[in-house]
Amino acid sequence: MLKQINDGIWTISAEFKAFGLIQLNGRATVIKLNDGSLWVHSPVSLSVELKAQIDELGPVKHLIAPSLLHHLYVPAWLDAYPEAEVYAPMGLGKKQPNLKVDHFLSDGEHATSFKWSAEVDHIPLRGMPAVREHLFYHRASQTCLVTDLCFYFREASSFTKLYLKFNKVYQNLGVPKVFKMMIKDKSSFKRSLDEVKSWEVKTLSLCHHALLQEAELMGWREIIDMERF
Repeated sequence: MLKQINDGIWTISAEFKAFGLIQLNGRATVIKLNDGSLWVHSPVSLSVELKAQIDELGPVKHLIAPSLLHHLYVPAWLDAYPEAEVYAPMGLGKKQPNLKVDHFLSDGEHATSFKWSAEVDHIPLRGMPAVREHLFYHRASQTCLVTDLCFYFREASSFTKLYLKFNKVYQNLGVPKVFKMMIKDKSSFKRSLDEVKSWEVKTLSLCHHALLQEAELMGWREIIDMERF
């Protein structure tokens, strides 16, 4: 269920299995904007109990599919909150042909501004056409929202642990090998991370799986400096 990270920002951790075997888990992040509306990043499964908690916070107005790999539950949230607007990367229509996308997240050199851009910054990770992940930064809480750029697991079952150790993300903040393989233009990708360096990050909200605070962010600088690629 909902867990508050800081003023105006909450997280939701949910069980998720990849290939039916690997317990990666998922994470959504909810931000209450200054106008009282809710901005939801990488929605997870919406249960009756979770919806009741969300409704207590305010009206959901913005649903974010942050990459071509994180979009599965957006249609269900849109059914529950038909007044919300959907933001997604170009190309999602091939995977979700029945989903109406109101705004596309550009992966060009200059990120597009949206209604929430004064409060939540976003940068595309360029050079990855099959992923098109976008990083987001909530300025007020200094929280960076990450989908697949990096993982960190404190514990896992035996089979999942083998997968995580292979990718060097078990009890270690790192970039999974499978993610690195999807980078097709390393120079464009590096320029993307250069833009992230201006963010003063105090919290990392990782979709897979931890929520990391200042004392645990030792590897973050190495990642955005491309030392872990």
